[in-house]
Amino acid sequence: MDSKTVRADLRRAGVADDFYRIEGVHEPQAPATELYTLRRHADRWEVVFTERGQESVLARYATEAQAAQRLYQELTNP
Repeated sequence: MDSKTVRADLRRAGVADDFYRIEGVHEPQAPATELYTLRRHADRWEVVFTERGQESVLARYATEAQAAQRLYQELTNP
């Protein structure tokens, strides 16, 4: 799984586009007040949760695949 395939997987799972951002792949039109982000930062991949403008890095990974999997889990597992 990578940034592009996780987007397709999230859409198939019925996750609303406004609840996540994937740097370079998907920018929400009207972001929700709570938003997950998958982004590259330095030599790592990060999954970030933003609530009311406050960012919290949930995890950092060495590979895009690991970070994409985490994003998918965060958005599809209640």
